[in-house]
Amino acid sequence: MGRLDKDRFQKELAIRYCLSAGLLPFLEVLVVSSAEVTDQVEVLTDVDVLGVSALDDGRLHKTIFDCKSSTRMSPINRAFWTAGLRQYIAADSAFVLMGSRSSRNHRLAALDMNVDLHDEDSFTALGRSLDPVFPNIEAYQASIDRWQSLEDVYSANQWSSGLREQIAYAVPLADDPKAVFRRIIASLRSARGNFDPKKPKHLAIIFDVMSATFVSLIKITRDLRRIYDPKMDKREFENTLRYYMWGGKEAFNIRQQLASRSDASRDNFVELPAWPNLVNFMGITLDAPGAILDCAIACKEISLRFASGSTPILDALLSERLESEGRTVQFSVALGEYLTKGGNLPTDMQREIEATLYAF
Repeated sequence: MGRLDKDRFQKELAIRYCLSAGLLPFLEVLVVSSAEVTDQVEVLTDVDVLGVSALDDGRLHKTIFDCKSSTRMSPINRAFWTAGLRQYIAADSAFVLMGSRSSRNHRLAALDMNVDLHDEDSFTALGRSLDPVFPNIEAYQASIDRWQSLEDVYSANQWSSGLREQIAYAVPLADDPKAVFRRIIASLRSARGNFDPKKPKHLAIIFDVMSATFVSLIKITRDLRRIYDPKMDKREFENTLRYYMWGGKEAFNIRQQLASRSDASRDNFVELPAWPNLVNFMGITLDAPGAILDCAIACKEISLRFASGSTPILDALLSERLESEGRTVQFSVALGEYLTKGGNLPTDMQREIEATLYAF
């Protein structure tokens, strides 16, 4: 993403459409090769904007937006390309925003591929069917300049590159959210010595991490809620959670055996970091797994606020959002506590997260 990106306005329109539709937007999501036979991760292309929402079974509903102001490729050819990308990443629907109008025949043909072809005018009209004021959406996420500010934060703090990689492609395109959750914690622990809770830019990173972690938790929490038995005692719940997070009892036992054969890990029990805190956090979220997406959206707002600076109007709207979503602050504070302890971050980080959330 660059400030001179010729598709910048269209990407901002797509982001605002996501917000109007209740989707959490991701900007410029990297698509990597599904075949891992080399040492380096190979980037195939990127999705200009990806919007995610939660289905009842916990799966992510993914909508991709391909933004092209150039008229070098015809709209229908762009629709063919986008249809292939949609299929490759298992997205559910797709939009193409072009700089030129498409014929009605081409638009109907694109719909057969689950691709919605639009120019800016028709896309704006579609957005107004969701929100009469579209595209005049008031939110920190609604400005692509604020997204650029967050990208600048990551660029200025190279130690956060591992976290950025997880957020840029692993989280929104994950087939196994449990593995992504574990990688986020591992990346957080690798960067732990660099976090300064008193720096707003570092708070922008941690709230972005929280938003991404919540996305990975959408399916996890709904799966656990569906298999949860109120008659479970704490020990039984812990074992269920433990085996689930490691991909089953056999996978967990294999890790235990490998650890027991390592001199460095002899007699150590392989466990996710800050396990008691994770158990408590998961127990809390079982009360309302449907609130997890709201938490992800709120944390992204706060992240962009720290990255680009606050404004009274947007703060007031964010405050209203947090007040109307009763679980958002509770769950976010609990996740902040877990990430602080699980990531071995400075203890002041938890206090800054709490102070931020309770200030609205």
